[in-house]
Amino acid sequence: MSMRLSTISIMMALPCMLWAATAGDSVHTAKDETAYERRIRRYNQFWHSLTPDFVRFQYAGSVGLVNLGCGWAYGRRDKWETDLMLGFVPKYDKDKPFFTVTIRETFVPWEKHLKGHFSCQPLSCGLFLNSVLRKDYWTREPERYPERSYYKFSTKVRFHLFVGQRYSFNIPADKRFMAQKLSAVWEVSACDLYVLNRAVNKSLPWYEMFSLSLGLKYDF
Repeated sequence: MSMRLSTISIMMALPCMLWAATAGDSVHTAKDETAYERRIRRYNQFWHSLTPDFVRFQYAGSVGLVNLGCGWAYGRRDKWETDLMLGFVPKYDKDKPFFTVTIRETFVPWEKHLKGHFSCQPLSCGLFLNSVLRKDYWTREPERYPERSYYKFSTKVRFHLFVGQRYSFNIPADKRFMAQKLSAVWEVSACDLYVLNRAVNKSLPWYEMFSLSLGLKYDF
């Protein structure tokens, strides 16, 4: 009987003994980490932070017919996002097609759970800068314009404000392969030039200040 009690006591104490040993090893490892190991760990953490958290595809929106880019989410509950996009503009009335580059900063204050695996981000807002990759656009007027004060604004860089929403499908954990979430996005934006045109020319319809874009966001 006493042997049985001793065996049971040892079995009950074994998990605590293992936990204590593991905790001791962790403390020992952290305490005895060399300067080299600490530097390598920080080095790996830095490069890991550069890995994009999502990719984004966008149609229209005054930055090109189609845009593709990647970005990073950060802050509490990933409320802040920064992404870089490359856009394509067909030639239309130009002599040849060209590209644009856009850098975006987005704030997403909250997310609302819907039925099943679906969720909604009722508000996404922010700003972005867009630049045209063509030589005949400029940040400062060329010398052919008198005193370089004819246009008084850059034709190469545009500043935009936007607001929109996202509707997401959260992929079940046991079915994820490359992504955890796929979102449909719509946004309405206005750029500085369109707002200025409306301010000096009241005959222009107010809705011409705004541009609509549709897109998909793929979260890793």
